[in-house]
Amino acid sequence: MSQNIRILLENIIKNKLFFILMAVSWGIGIRFTFLYQNSYSITGIIISIISYALYKLCLWRYELCTISYDLNILNAVSDKKFISFQKTLYLSLLIISIFLSSLAIGFTAASIRFDFMIPKEQLSEKIDEIYIIGKIKQFENRDHGIRIYLKDVYQVNRYNDAIIKKIDLGVVRINLRQKINAENIIGEWVFLKTTLMPPPPPAFPGSFDFSQYAFFKGIGAIGYALQKPIIIDDQESDSTALDYVEQKLNELRKTITLKIKNAIPEPSSGITAAILVGENSQINSDDYYALRVSGLAHIIAISGMHVVVVVAIAFFFIRAILLYFIPLITNFQIALYCSVSKISAIFSILLSTFYVFLAGAPVSAQRALITSSILMLCIVYDKYIEPIRSLCLAAIIMLLLTPEALFAPGLQMSFAACFALVTTFEICDTLFIKLKLKKYVEYFFKLVIASGAASLATAPFIIYHFNQFTPYGIIANLVCVPLSDFLIMPFGMLSMLLMPFGLERFPLIILKYSIDFMLSIARQISQLPHADIHVGGFTKIGIITISVGLFIFCVSNLKYLKIAGVALVIAGCFMWQKYENIILVINSKTFAIKYSIISDKTSDDKFIFSSKQKDRFAQEIWQSKLGKDQFFKESINTLSKKKKLGINSCKSNFCISKNNIFIVNTEMDQSMLAQCNEKKPALFINMHDDTLCDGAKDKITASDLNRYGSHLITYENDELKIIKTIE
Repeated sequence: MSQNIRILLENIIKNKLFFILMAVSWGIGIRFTFLYQNSYSITGIIISIISYALYKLCLWRYELCTISYDLNILNAVSDKKFISFQKTLYLSLLIISIFLSSLAIGFTAASIRFDFMIPKEQLSEKIDEIYIIGKIKQFENRDHGIRIYLKDVYQVNRYNDAIIKKIDLGVVRINLRQKINAENIIGEWVFLKTTLMPPPPPAFPGSFDFSQYAFFKGIGAIGYALQKPIIIDDQESDSTALDYVEQKLNELRKTITLKIKNAIPEPSSGITAAILVGENSQINSDDYYALRVSGLAHIIAISGMHVVVVVAIAFFFIRAILLYFIPLITNFQIALYCSVSKISAIFSILLSTFYVFLAGAPVSAQRALITSSILMLCIVYDKYIEPIRSLCLAAIIMLLLTPEALFAPGLQMSFAACFALVTTFEICDTLFIKLKLKKYVEYFFKLVIASGAASLATAPFIIYHFNQFTPYGIIANLVCVPLSDFLIMPFGMLSMLLMPFGLERFPLIILKYSIDFMLSIARQISQLPHADIHVGGFTKIGIITISVGLFIFCVSNLKYLKIAGVALVIAGCFMWQKYENIILVINSKTFAIKYSIISDKTSDDKFIFSSKQKDRFAQEIWQSKLGKDQFFKESINTLSKKKKLGINSCKSNFCISKNNIFIVNTEMDQSMLAQCNEKKPALFINMHDDTLCDGAKDKITASDLNRYGSHLITYENDELKIIKTIE
């Protein structure tokens, strides 16, 4: 048994699987730091130094034991078992030291983000009307207006722009319904009247936490403009080099989008702009829904597939120029004086880096850029690195630069798909060598298997984050992935290369017909029965168990470890998040209550919203978690006005349920207080302020809703139970 353990440990060291160990322990360190939001910079550095010293000591002792072990075998000395035990011990300490040092580096990387790069403060209370000026750091085009990100924000006087005080909240994100009259707005100062709000907490337990996302992005407040913003021309604009680069990239992205729109009509132009430069604001909601339900949303998002195509086109195009076109024109053989492949690899890295930043550098594209750059650098330095190790190295680099990306759904799904694809192709290559199939047959089977593997690997994360499952995704990908690889991306890249010469129209026409065909497939599949299935999400322990199982299955070469990985995945699939008997979901702006407890008609158990106008984002989250078919399309006020559904004692600002729940969303007068004290409700909810009803058994006030996020009220064993989003 000890010998088997030693052999396993030696394989970990000799095969350099510590890259994998580093990636995992790094992630654990980051998770621990962000979970408790503490700073461990000094502690992490000290542990790293101590762990590295332990690593060097153990490595030295292990090498001495190896030499002694070999000599003892040759001389048949009886104490070789003791030396074997020492080898196992030092190997174990060696791996523990790697784990501890990686854990400490994870602590340190996350702590540095807390200490130096992320503002600690976020707005705590809503400010209804405030006049501010700020410098535009970034902007995004949206369906209605634009979204701007302001830095160096100051509160000013509404009449003379005199600065009152600086707002130390990092970046402030503002939604505008009006366009700004300026071509190059990045780095410009803008004056506007706005309403500012704190970044909202999760709308449902386990749902997307925008406040955490905003914290990582340095966003201290969000808001919307109450009037048309004004560019301040006389304000000094001290744009940095980074602002200048970002502005030029935005200009180029805008120019490319405009050329695409002029060449081909909608909806093809909007999808083409999304595929080529990440400009997805022009895609209408119906088309996006069809693409998402059919499993084709990854094609319109800048992802690994796009970066790989760019790298491949750049590499082979530059290589062809150096090998064939230059000798054809000048009779100068470059290959005689330098390595053409190495030059092509370097230029491929540069071009793919430019493309990724042009497209906005989404997480999946960053991962693909790092992985492809590692591959190109291996060509430059005549090295070889296994795909699994390159993925782990890419994960280490990404988590070092942006530790918070560990929680991003894009990163989780991107790496899950890549690990699954690498493992699948390794199995396929071994199998197809024996079968000796023709190339096109082999490609078809690889495409089918790879689509299935990627879909299965990403499905748990889609279910966990979005509570959706699209069963027909494999069918759509079988047709549209080759279409994207051989037509959409190559001709898209060709059109961008021809844009300076005004010849982009010809490849874009081919692109139009390809995208129209893809859209028709997406629309047909989205209309099939059960195309978009709502499912409950996994628990956090469940998704972690599935992730560990997938990881072990993909990186391990031993059969019993692969079996253990599959067992963990299966076990994780049974860990569902269950919220049973929910009768009320409430936040600071709106609530959804079971129709059966506010109506005479008890047969219908759907939820009904207090208002359809307030906090639509939270309502969408509730519908995704509990099922869209579990909600009425109309609100309480609308249905009560129609007098068709028998709603009694319930409106959007005042509601009394059969379970003796008293809900108030307006300023309470004496009559309301008297009625509440008389009824002695089991639960009193004041969404407007902190006024209390003394006769109530349990109470939830506006402060509680702001502090703890949305509240779920369940009815179990004839008792009301309160579940808070933030504990």
